[in-house]
Amino acid sequence: MVKITLFIAAWVGCSLPVWAQERFDPVAVSGGGVWIRQGSDPWCVLDAQPLLSFVGSPRFGVAYSPGVFELGELAASAVTFVFPVPSGGAGVALTRFGFDLYNEYTGAVAWGAGTGPLRYGGSLRYRRIAIRGYGSAGVVTADLGGLLVPASWFRAGVRLTDVTRPSLGGSGERVPAGVNVAVMFILPGLLDCSIQAGQDAVGEISGSAAVSVRCTRWMLLRGGASGDFGRLHGGIILDGGVASVGYAFSLDPLLGLSQMFSLTFILPG
Repeated sequence: MVKITLFIAAWVGCSLPVWAQERFDPVAVSGGGVWIRQGSDPWCVLDAQPLLSFVGSPRFGVAYSPGVFELGELAASAVTFVFPVPSGGAGVALTRFGFDLYNEYTGAVAWGAGTGPLRYGGSLRYRRIAIRGYGSAGVVTADLGGLLVPASWFRAGVRLTDVTRPSLGGSGERVPAGVNVAVMFILPGLLDCSIQAGQDAVGEISGSAAVSVRCTRWMLLRGGASGDFGRLHGGIILDGGVASVGYAFSLDPLLGLSQMFSLTFILPG
């Protein structure tokens, strides 16, 4: 209970309106938060909207993270659905993070389009924070992104988050915008390596890196580092064709271990 109290105090006392939980995507979590990757999946709605342009069939995903930061009371969950449209792909997502005293909720709609080497996308998100004893507040934010795929072995992209910078509650403080740039080098069918640099909510620059190894047609191993490479991540995705199972972990030197489990289904259509 002491750790929970400290957690609440940290975010209630924060001078800027920031979100305690940003990663509900097991693919991104296992790769240290690097959003750029091959192909597309339901989680693109949350953090990789340009990749929705590659959606070829409807997909549904659920994810759950128990005991976030080794705090048994905290949990994170997400539900996503993506589908192809004539210009590319679109999707919706719902997320929740918290416990009975503190909760963050998000509802998102996203799209992605493009032709040839240029892909782009964006999303609108309604984000709400509720703290017992302090009330609740919600905002609508927007994310934008672009991706360049000039060759089968290389990708580069940029994402802008919370570009509308709305104010949260009556404080007048605006949600800080973020930007990150990522590049990926691919050895088709075997592995890929990604590096990402971005500006966080308090204006500091941080880096992340990820490596994915295709062990077999149905098994993908993924690992990464973030937070100036002091935070370690990893995971495995087992792909059975119409369904896949994912596991990801994040090990922070201060906050401890977080784990995430996911199920993804390809739907007819």
